Amino acid sequence: MLRRPRGQLEVGRWGAVLMTAVLGACIANAPTGIGRRTDGEGGAGGGILETTNVTSGVTVTTGPDTNDPHAVFNADPPHGSFRGETRVIVSGKGFSPEVRVWFGEVEATDVVAIDPTTLQVVSPPHPPGTVDLTTQNGDDASTRRTLLAGFTFDPLYAEPDNGPVAGGTVVTFHGTGNQWDQDIVEARVDNVPCTTFQVLGPDELTCTVPKGTPGTKQISVETSSNGVASALDAYTYSDSDDGFKGGLGGDPIAGQLRVLAFDNFTGDPIPGAHVVVGGDINTALQSQTDATGVAQLTDASLNAPVTVTVAANCHSPITFVDVPVDTVTTYLDPVLTPQCAESLGNPPPPGGGNPILGGIVEGELVWPSSQEFQKGEWSNVPSPGPNGERIAYVYFAGSNPN
Repeated sequence: MLRRPRGQLEVGRWGAVLMTAVLGACIANAPTGIGRRTDGEGGAGGGILETTNVTSGVTVTTGPDTNDPHAVFNADPPHGSFRGETRVIVSGKGFSPEVRVWFGEVEATDVVAIDPTTLQVVSPPHPPGTVDLTTQNGDDASTRRTLLAGFTFDPLYAEPDNGPVAGGTVVTFHGTGNQWDQDIVEARVDNVPCTTFQVLGPDELTCTVPKGTPGTKQISVETSSNGVASALDAYTYSDSDDGFKGGLGGDPIAGQLRVLAFDNFTGDPIPGAHVVVGGDINTALQSQTDATGVAQLTDASLNAPVTVTVAANCHSPITFVDVPVDTVTTYLDPVLTPQCAESLGNPPPPGGGNPILGGIVEGELVWPSSQEFQKGEWSNVPSPGPNGERIAYVYFAGSNPN
């Protein structure tokens, strides 16, 4: 058996006593601004559940197991635009119907106590940055609790804040306290540069949204003087839930109509697509989409539901009847014929977008001919005219069944 020398054992014992004395001295001489910390039920291992700053009077509670009757735990979402108007769910405990909520020093005016543990709050306007989130029941200061760094006000927001995955939507980025008209470098959606952007002023620019993937994405603006300003979950790429991409949106039609045209296979914008608004071609309003696949029509007659038809070369047309809103997004199916191969790309593009039907094919392709691996007869191709000849188009098979 190994034995530790007696001298070392005595040093260890007195070292422990000395450390205890020093720790006691530190607690006894602690600054008055530091309040007590209380463990949860069960003693050690319960975690720090309450911290009170005696100087400021702010009580911070954390953890759902705290024995404090009042607490604020979480904000969902934890961020929103500097303009306010973000609907936030605040969770905690001990909320009364008269509960009040502060974002930093600014009190929210739209607060609904759903139950003693849940609040619905609309964030107020506030300069960008992270702030504390504070709750209090009426004028009872004893119920005041704070979630440190509980909410962040983003420096940007997009309007509109959603569009199709094919991109092409022109949105406006709004900021505050910037100099975008002097030193802007780039605007991005989901870290992809806008297809085009135009600075309208020190705090405003337009961005043609690039192609993306479904979901909420970050937007950002980079300047040479202030670096990158960004906002998470500020723009959403989406398609309709019923499997049809595109559809109707926007505000009620009132003198203006915006039509977007995209290829249903590739998702790319279709430039030069024809837009016809009205049921009679002789009196209908007509326009063509630009390089981004967007056509903008302005006319006093656009004050009631209208019929909108979109057609493009080598694409199947589509018609919406009784459109009551000012934005129409269309996805046109390409016509896969040899005559359209050049305009669609040679060979024709593979399938894309949201799949509707899928399947796996295994085996060998067999044609009704006895000359396998040899040139077959023109069994179903008519004889050419005087100035024509028969031509066979051959395309290499790919992994996509389309």
